Amino acid sequence: MSHNIITHAKATVEKTQSDIQAHERVARLRQAVKNAGGNLKVAQLSGIPLSTLNSYMSGRDFKLSTAIELCKICNITIEWLATGKAIPDTTFPQQSPQPVNVHMMHYGFNPTTIQAPEGYTNIPYYKISSAVYTDIITRTNVHGYCHFQQNWLDSTIPRPPNSLLALTGLGQTMEPTLRHHDILLIDTTSTQIVDGAIYTLVVNNTILVKRLILLASGEIRLMNDNDRYPSQVISTAPTESFPLPNILGQAVWHSGLLL
Repeated sequence: MSHNIITHAKATVEKTQSDIQAHERVARLRQAVKNAGGNLKVAQLSGIPLSTLNSYMSGRDFKLSTAIELCKICNITIEWLATGKAIPDTTFPQQSPQPVNVHMMHYGFNPTTIQAPEGYTNIPYYKISSAVYTDIITRTNVHGYCHFQQNWLDSTIPRPPNSLLALTGLGQTMEPTLRHHDILLIDTTSTQIVDGAIYTLVVNNTILVKRLILLASGEIRLMNDNDRYPSQVISTAPTESFPLPNILGQAVWHSGLLL
């Protein structure tokens, strides 16, 4: 009896250690893919379907040959991906510098009285889960403001600051690319659909964040990066039950934890 208990306990410990190692390996893969340009770019360069890559980044096992290909695309070593002990290649693509001060202000400040610190730009901020889409369109009832360094915006997101909005409360449908508490910047002047890009849009008075795929049929696929949520195909000809989506803007930057 005691031998069986010890054997079971040992197996439980080994499984727990294996689960922890798998979680850490997935976290390293997410880091590598993000630094290499993101899910879509890595999928295109590797030839791995985007939905398959997303499943790998959610914890699905993959073959050694796939790991080697991803390491080559992301410019990391297989040892670092597997164990985390080896140092990633020094030629690893560097992320764009992050804004030094992304700061949420309190709800209710009037945009005409908010003064950003010197060298910073105010960007209106909304929490999607509690926002009314008409407020976002008209930039009324702002939930707060983000301060972004103007130099960083000029070099990283060369768009007029007044075209940018900051959103959070994104839900789970775009994981692992975007997570619920990430800050997402959208460019409200970019409403022309670029195949495979991520957009914030309004469908049936609901604010959604989706990857838009242009189909040969002329239809549009509203794609979720999280495979647990099915994609939806809509026609470019609106119907009474499903009107043509109102695109609020294209996602141009996001900030969030890798884990």
